[in-house]
Amino acid sequence: MIPAIRKVRATHDDLSQVQDNVHAAWESMRQKSGDLLDNNKLRVTLKAGSNLIAHGLARAYTFAFFTLPSSGALTEGASPDRTQYVNVIATAPCTVGILVF
Repeated sequence: MIPAIRKVRATHDDLSQVQDNVHAAWESMRQKSGDLLDNNKLRVTLKAGSNLIAHGLARAYTFAFFTLPSSGALTEGASPDRTQYVNVIATAPCTVGILVF
């Protein structure tokens, strides 16, 4: 988890305004960081066509990165349940790495 930042007491209005803006942006990022830092790295062998891969995040995934396939090409298809699966469509059988957030 990204740590919180402390605001300091300032007597200058401009400094206080900058500090308030930085604090608000930081807190927004901290609240979203759970999804970004919570991820699974998978190494899977795919068949040609649609492959439902269980990602194991216990929540809907936000996005997935794929390594270059050993052959063919990959696209991400519509998942029947984003809380459980990533649907990877391969043009040929291949082995890939998947990083799921």
